Amino acid sequence: MTDAPVTQHDVALLRTELRNARRWSRLSTAALLLLAAGAWTSGHRSDDVLHVRGLVVEDSLGHPRVVIGAPLTLEGRSAAQSGAGVAVLGPNGKLRAALGAPTPAPQMNDTSVAKRISGSAGLVIADEKGNERGGFGVLGDGRANACLDYSKGRKEATCIFVDGGDEYAGLMVNGTPSQPAYDRLTALVGNSGVAIIKIATTSGRESAMLKSVGMGPAQLLVYDSVTKKYRDVISKR
Repeated sequence: MTDAPVTQHDVALLRTELRNARRWSRLSTAALLLLAAGAWTSGHRSDDVLHVRGLVVEDSLGHPRVVIGAPLTLEGRSAAQSGAGVAVLGPNGKLRAALGAPTPAPQMNDTSVAKRISGSAGLVIADEKGNERGGFGVLGDGRANACLDYSKGRKEATCIFVDGGDEYAGLMVNGTPSQPAYDRLTALVGNSGVAIIKIATTSGRESAMLKSVGMGPAQLLVYDSVTKKYRDVISKR
């Protein structure tokens, strides 16, 4: 038994059926979109916002580059260490910058994550390996500071700071990571009327202080290694 030949009429009917099928498909899709839009607008006002726990923006290679979250999702940190806010990551997935409250716990020496002395709201920056190199923040006890860190160790290089109760404000320059001393140079102004500049040896012992209190005369105190005491070299003139 042979198949019946296909006529021009059959081809015309097939083309008509295909056009009708495409038309109904488009109409069905449009109807579904209208129904979805109607369902959305009927239950939401124009001033509503999207509520999510997190958002990750990836680059063209699929690497996470911007993370928004509460908490953030950061490699090598637990949820408690990651903070909440916005983080910018490098192509290797390491943290490069974060704006948060609290900010992420600092990474040091390429791998270890340290605990901050207090929760901080502010901005932190890190090198390409993810080690924190500085930032600005307000701590839980009210102190505000801005610091730049050395690339190695657990030391800030320099900080400016304000006490939470406005009792004092100052500037501190620490010894390098190879030196045991922290504050090698300190400038401080206190609410008591004191203004002081101190310099210290690599061991941390203060070797000289320029000091002024209220309206009184300035003092230049120098450490005498023989008497093991400080003497005012200005008043001795």
